[in-house]
Amino acid sequence: NIYYNIKDQTALKAGLFKTPFSSEYLTGAAAIDFVNRSTVVNQLAPNRQTGLQLSGSFSDADIEYRAGVFNGDRLGFSQNSDDTFLYVGRLQANLGSSEESNGSVQVGVNASYEDKQDAFGSNIQSSFEGTQTLLGSDLRYTNSGFLLSGEFIYSWLESDTGFEFNPNGYYVTAGYY
Repeated sequence: NIYYNIKDQTALKAGLFKTPFSSEYLTGAAAIDFVNRSTVVNQLAPNRQTGLQLSGSFSDADIEYRAGVFNGDRLGFSQNSDDTFLYVGRLQANLGSSEESNGSVQVGVNASYEDKQDAFGSNIQSSFEGTQTLLGSDLRYTNSGFLLSGEFIYSWLESDTGFEFNPNGYYVTAGYY
């Protein structure tokens, strides 16, 4: 990855990295709640891609944004096998104290769009050709060791042959540390 800090709270990133979709996927492996990521995130989120991303924050990091353009071929460094791009964006609000005992709320929304013209590398189905739109939202609340979090992802797949498919899913986690 290559980073360039445009301002104190704005950066440009290029390379192979996680797309800004799904709070759970953007959380490092050592910090997620369980050993594995949820099935919905593994199956529907765009995951790692080669691309360019603009990110930053407002109000002392209370509001964060990330938006990027990616090749849509997942982990490959190919020359963009279908000559189309994957567009991904995320907006997140961080409310409350950063100290766990005082409680905090993190709320995020994500969106992704791609017009796949070649079956190679599609996120959801290996044989899918057409438009793919993903929307997601997530919430995480912590207070005095209590945790409540969840995420919902919904997709619209419209194939070039007129077939429509809408895979979706969610997870909810509640617990005490």
